[in-house]
Amino acid sequence: MSAPSGPGGLPGPVAVAGRFFRHQAARFERLGGSSFGGRWSPPNEFEAIYLARPLKAVAGEAYRHLVDRVAADPAFISARQLFTVEVALARVLDLRDEAGRRACGLLRGELSGAHDHCQVVGRRSFEAGYEGVLAPAATCLGETLCVFAGRVEPRGLRVVERRLWELPSDPRLG
Repeated sequence: MSAPSGPGGLPGPVAVAGRFFRHQAARFERLGGSSFGGRWSPPNEFEAIYLARPLKAVAGEAYRHLVDRVAADPAFISARQLFTVEVALARVLDLRDEAGRRACGLLRGELSGAHDHCQVVGRRSFEAGYEGVLAPAATCLGETLCVFAGRVEPRGLRVVERRLWELPSDPRLG
């Protein structure tokens, strides 16, 4: 994937299939996303559902977002809903390798810093009709899949398990 060959001057879309995970506040019993914004989704532009794999990547992201930014002590984080989701998408922007990131004008370090450059790529891929973006997790513990909710058929994301989940020990520490 060294040269842009897909819509919008982006690398060509790839198919993504397999099991991913998502944690949400326990009060939300259905898989859902938000339009609050994230690494690949600018605020108030489109709804995104962030998934990750393996499970330690989800735990690492939970620590980044809930402990590092909000609670400081993991004991203050209440149980979450953990969704196991079977993914079957056909048009995803794959940024897992250097060539794909370079084709989008991204450096590896931008995957864990400020969101600005990643949001530009997310917006471009959304506007070009992609279903999402697959990239290394900011914690370097796995992969993050940002799914553009309005672009995905219901069969593209199938919840195979939902359970209450207590935040495990911080996987970034060892």
